[in-house]
Amino acid sequence: MMKKSKFNVYFLVFCLLTFLLLVGLAYSQTSGGAGGGGSSPIPTSSGSGGGSIGSGSTPTSSGGGGSSSPNISSGGQGSGAGPGGVSPVSSGLKDRYEFFAKIGGNEKGTSNYKFNNPLDIAVDSSGNIYVADTYNNRIVVYNPNLEFLREFNANFNKPNLIYIDNSDNIYVVDKKDSNGRVRKFDINGNLIFSLSDPDTPKDYAEKHGQIGLINFHPDGIATNSNGKIYISNEDVGNADFNKIYIFNSDGSFDKFFKDSRFNRPKQIAVDKNNYLYINDYLNNRILIYDNGLNYLSKIDNQGFHQPADIDFDSEGLFYVVDKFNQRVEVFDISQKYTATIAGNGAGNADNQLYFPN
Repeated sequence: MMKKSKFNVYFLVFCLLTFLLLVGLAYSQTSGGAGGGGSSPIPTSSGSGGGSIGSGSTPTSSGGGGSSSPNISSGGQGSGAGPGGVSPVSSGLKDRYEFFAKIGGNEKGTSNYKFNNPLDIAVDSSGNIYVADTYNNRIVVYNPNLEFLREFNANFNKPNLIYIDNSDNIYVVDKKDSNGRVRKFDINGNLIFSLSDPDTPKDYAEKHGQIGLINFHPDGIATNSNGKIYISNEDVGNADFNKIYIFNSDGSFDKFFKDSRFNRPKQIAVDKNNYLYINDYLNNRILIYDNGLNYLSKIDNQGFHQPADIDFDSEGLFYVVDKFNQRVEVFDISQKYTATIAGNGAGNADNQLYFPN
């Protein structure tokens, strides 16, 4: 009787452990593929002919059509983790941006393909790429195949911001701790004008050689189709830094633009409707205004963590450099999330970014 009772106890324990094991396996299979918990390389769209660099060739895509737009595949959920590792929920078409090439590397230098702390880039209407090689005090220019074209130096002192308007005029900002100025050049590097601080009387500035010297730290610049120039003031030492400076096309000061929503506005972009997009840096969002500077809406649903830059491409896609999330987020013309570039943690692999500016 005792042996039969012990056998029953062992059998019950065996059955219970087997049941728990089966439940655990079932749970891991249903939860393992969900969410965005792990990082993975950027997937490649099926059927696309990824571009290659070498022998001066440009990227091509197979399947005809001649489209230069990014490869698109359907399905897929949204971007990677936001602040605190929270993964925002987004859906819809997701572009598959493939790594193309890189210039420079871990070593500093002054050759045609090396830099010393480059802080900004811009692209002209021909697809030429301009790099603000900040601590080499120069602007380096490459063609769309990343072949060196030229460099120009207009007595730069740590140029940290470069912007090219629709007429291929080039705006260059020197760092505040050096010259602290904004200058406009034509495509050949000839100076057109320097922007002066509206808080400094012109006669005083001329007398003391301060024309073109600005007492704040420009951290964003954009122009609209009417020639208006928008510059953000990122000088946190100034009690009134929550404003945008607006200049006319000839460089004369127009007015200030302020909004109580601002919390350290930084980079600026303008779309084809002359709507103004402002990176509301410390609020982790993008504010949108019409061409009369009336508030329209905001983009804040992607878990931004202090975005570092914003811009549009020629097709109207909107890009947000999400610095502390190590990624670039892409939105369509209706501000709908479309794609994530990188977002696989900080690093120097082809599918990673390291605190992109």
